[in-house]
Amino acid sequence: MFFGIKKHIPERGVKRYKVVLNAKANFNIQRMYTTKNIEFPEAKRFFSEAENRGQKLIPGNIATNIWLHKEKINFDFVVEVAKRYNDSCVFIISEGINKGFYIYSNAQKVCFKLVNETAEMKHAEMA
Repeated sequence: MFFGIKKHIPERGVKRYKVVLNAKANFNIQRMYTTKNIEFPEAKRFFSEAENRGQKLIPGNIATNIWLHKEKINFDFVVEVAKRYNDSCVFIISEGINKGFYIYSNAQKVCFKLVNETAEMKHAEMA
């Protein structure tokens, strides 16, 4: 995302604006996310194991906020996926084999895991 200011450029009496990039603009690359279907019974098993091991992160907790910031979760994408179901819930597993951000619906018996596509790309594909 680029941040800039509009600068008036006088040209033959026509008001035109040019966006001038701010020198302090943030040039971080946004991560591209997609979802991976997870079998609902298997997901419920992951969730219960994570709760028993203390790996479940609770939204609003400082540890959760730090994890979400570190993983750079795209919440616009999360909202778009969650809008498909009336009873969408999230489950965050902080570490281990099943580490990740999950969106699930008990009524529809579906579960999705957010997958970072940029992390899975090989360096040659990104260049």
